[in-house]
Amino acid sequence: MQLNDLPEDCLLYIFDYFPELKQLHILSTVCSGWNNLIKRRLEKVQYLNLEESDEHSWHFKFREYPSHPHIYTNDIKLLERVNVSKLLPNLKFFTTNHYNGWQCMCRATINVLSTSNTLIGLKDRSPCHKSDSRNCSDGIHIDKIVQHCGNLEYLSSKSKHFIRSFFFSFGDNLKHFEALVDLSGFSLYPGATDSVSRLMAKMPNLETLTLLCEPEIKTRHWPIPKINLKQLKILTFYMRFRTFQVLSLFPELPSLYLRIDMLKKAKTFTTSDIHPSVQDLVIRIDNFLIDYQYDRDFKYPQLFKSILAKFPNCKNLMIDVAYEFINNKLMIEIIEVLPNLNLFVQNVYQALDDRKDPDYFNSVDRHFKTTGRRIAIYLFKNKGFGRIIRYSLNEDVAGPFKTDNQFIHKYFRCGKDSYPSIF
Repeated sequence: MQLNDLPEDCLLYIFDYFPELKQLHILSTVCSGWNNLIKRRLEKVQYLNLEESDEHSWHFKFREYPSHPHIYTNDIKLLERVNVSKLLPNLKFFTTNHYNGWQCMCRATINVLSTSNTLIGLKDRSPCHKSDSRNCSDGIHIDKIVQHCGNLEYLSSKSKHFIRSFFFSFGDNLKHFEALVDLSGFSLYPGATDSVSRLMAKMPNLETLTLLCEPEIKTRHWPIPKINLKQLKILTFYMRFRTFQVLSLFPELPSLYLRIDMLKKAKTFTTSDIHPSVQDLVIRIDNFLIDYQYDRDFKYPQLFKSILAKFPNCKNLMIDVAYEFINNKLMIEIIEVLPNLNLFVQNVYQALDDRKDPDYFNSVDRHFKTTGRRIAIYLFKNKGFGRIIRYSLNEDVAGPFKTDNQFIHKYFRCGKDSYPSIF
């Protein structure tokens, strides 16, 4: 039996698992039949990834993504000249990335942005934009890229120059923004001391915001438009130096993700501000064990209670403490701090069948039966759903992993990233 003897649907299914654009281009030259099938395969593509990588790694990375909508290439020259609207007529998101090289991606980025009719998302990781210069290594001014970005709804950038240039002209259409650069001291306009607030004011339709760290919020001398932000992520939150100032810009924020970097002396959270609108809360602590494994004076409850007391109306809570486990006594104390809590999820790093406390769930069960609380509690193994231990006292939320529970979708099905990304 020859390969061409297979039905078209079978061949199309096979082509769906070719991750590299150059490979598909070669296959399209075999015959007119294959050319038509490759065109159908490319019509499914919504995510285009330009990365400096060898072909071997494409197959490894491709396993992290759904097969149909994603495609990769390291052929920068191809993307500098191709008409994207004809090649990928339904493309929505474009990502540039690099590893150890310094090959300019700016011309390719301009071509993709200018020749695609459907593009709404850009994740900019070009090596050119890591420098302090507004001109890339090929002499292309950053404004030449930005002028094609007016229709973007999703933007992720590590470049202050790119961010400044973009928001000088655009922002109204933006719904999802990742600023993966420290905006402390960022100036949108010369002499502006409240530039972070001005930046937020440029995005009246913003729904999700990711910040590398919490910037200092200067006193505003002008009213900021109301922004109905649905989700805020702060990827590095230093407890000793920050006090949730940025939350003052979003008084009705319902969902917050915090990746906390604690310092040795910061054992409690001292701010007195309360944020009653937050209902979904994720707390991730990465260097907990390193800092405190020999500190016998450190008290778990002090830390968690001082944080959770700021969010009295939290309904869905996830706590992820790297290499540590919250014991049942502390779990009870945490739940008692939050009178409206319905769902408590904990990321577990050690083997789930090596429980130190075999009476873990029963003790929690007995306690909350006496109080009348109905709480759903879940443990899941880090980076996977293969070995979930589930415990539920609340049948209303007994199966969030099998439903459309938005809290679960945002924070446990983000596969390719250690934090939920907008892409």
